[in-house]
Amino acid sequence: MRLEMFDPAPIGVVFTRGPEHRLAYTNAVYRKTFGDRPLGRPLRRTFPDLAQSGYFDIFDRVLATGEAEVLTAVPIDLDFADSPREETRYFTFSISR
Repeated sequence: MRLEMFDPAPIGVVFTRGPEHRLAYTNAVYRKTFGDRPLGRPLRRTFPDLAQSGYFDIFDRVLATGEAEVLTAVPIDLDFADSPREETRYFTFSISR
């Protein structure tokens, strides 16, 4: 699959690979929101400030079970790329294998 087909998507798209969930692709909307994170790095190292939130456990569970999960209006506390300071924003995520 050519991941570039997600470049024009109006929502943030991220693909990870393997049991460490290494960042494999991000589209422009994702990069505008979360910054230009280095590809090839595990999510836990890419977003160390999310370690206590339990979000990484969801990625592990989806990879292990193959069952997709949708999270609605979940808070994310980060220094967002388009903001001068850390803030809380709410997102809906769809995570699938």
